[in-house]
Amino acid sequence: LEYPLSLAAYEAINRGQEAQPLADVLQILKTQLEGAGLGEIFAPDVANWLVSKSVVIPFRGARIAFFHQSATEYLAACELARRYQRSPQIVKEKLSLTRWDQALFLTLSLLPPGDAATFLQAVVEADFALALAATKYIEFDRDEVVAKLLSEIPSRMEGVGPFETEIESALQFGLSL
Repeated sequence: LEYPLSLAAYEAINRGQEAQPLADVLQILKTQLEGAGLGEIFAPDVANWLVSKSVVIPFRGARIAFFHQSATEYLAACELARRYQRSPQIVKEKLSLTRWDQALFLTLSLLPPGDAATFLQAVVEADFALALAATKYIEFDRDEVVAKLLSEIPSRMEGVGPFETEIESALQFGLSL
């Protein structure tokens, strides 16, 4: 059930809409159930069960959302981690959308160490302040990564880019030392 819910959460963040059309979620569930050889289980029954267990919340207009934004972000991060391993350039696309920030942090902790290092490097290149904040989600070699990023701050402050003005704030509030 995690995989179809991750697909739905990924689409919710991608669209920038927490509540999404029920028909879209039902289609994802139906496709995944059939793909798993579970065609005898009906997507609306699964959706009703998810509502009964408060995993998703129904909204007017035949829309549903996950019970909390953090659940949406975690599930979207699971799908982003899978997609990143198949196509690493996807991180650049998501970095351009601030609605992906929290899911990007969570993705970092879901990737194997080698992929996580490459993922973090892409974040560093695109948004240094975001990379500083992301270090609290690193599972392996965190101290070394933090030391490396801290050593880059003086040179980053010389040629401050459009996103780099947030370095001070990231140090004060985002970096966990």
